[in-house]
Amino acid sequence: MNNNKFNRWIWPSQLNQKQISEINKLAKNNISKKDVSHLGAFDNEGQNKKNSDVSLIMLDDMNGTLDHCINEAYHTHDTYFAYNLFRRSPLDSILYNVYDSKNKGKYDWHSDGSEHDLTDVKLTLLINVSEEPYDGGVFSMRSTNIIEIPEFSEPGSMIMFQSHIDHQVSPIITGVRKTITYFMTGPRWV
Repeated sequence: MNNNKFNRWIWPSQLNQKQISEINKLAKNNISKKDVSHLGAFDNEGQNKKNSDVSLIMLDDMNGTLDHCINEAYHTHDTYFAYNLFRRSPLDSILYNVYDSKNKGKYDWHSDGSEHDLTDVKLTLLINVSEEPYDGGVFSMRSTNIIEIPEFSEPGSMIMFQSHIDHQVSPIITGVRKTITYFMTGPRWV
């Protein structure tokens, strides 16, 4: 585990190749909604900032393959962040993101939030489930300056960060980058 000024937490090598393969197999076979990229961020002209294939999957359909990762994130939250979060629910979902070099997959600068009146996204958990090498697709964050997070480019790694912090994924140059997104939510900030 790696703590970086409490706005993010990085776990290198959280999953092995066998676990990554199983997660991808389950994800592909249990898609609830295909092409939900319209739920992502948009620029001032109404153009989607995300250029990737995004699918919604019910967390319970992943047969427990992500439980260790999500439990680790909640444990770290409880120890180092301590926001008012809702606990995991059978109705929780994940996003399965596929960034392909064929269409220069990327996600421009944005922050994560909620359009709901009573809830907000407090922390974002990303899990790299890429099965093949890829170039590009570097995850970066910015608050006062831009910080690239090269550790997250390693398949099996995880990062959790404060959702309100701007972040991006640079364009994929070669290969395919696959990630899981799990939003940790709670009562709206007051």
